[in-house]
Amino acid sequence: MHLGFGANLSQGCYLRLGMCNFLCWDMSLTTRPSTIGPNTWFCAAVFFNPGETMGELYGVGPLGSC
Repeated sequence: MHLGFGANLSQGCYLRLGMCNFLCWDMSLTTRPSTIGPNTWFCAAVFFNPGETMGELYGVGPLGSC
């Protein structure tokens, strides 16, 4: 996870940085690099999924998903 300078995460943001592979018996954890760019703002209750990249100066509204 890389969080850029000046990035703002409001309350209730869900940062999912990994997930279980439910197709395998061992339910292995899989992860991918995630990046939130500089001066980005996530409003309340935003869902951020593994492997996503948000560039500089983005804004994601309440209950948004990326």
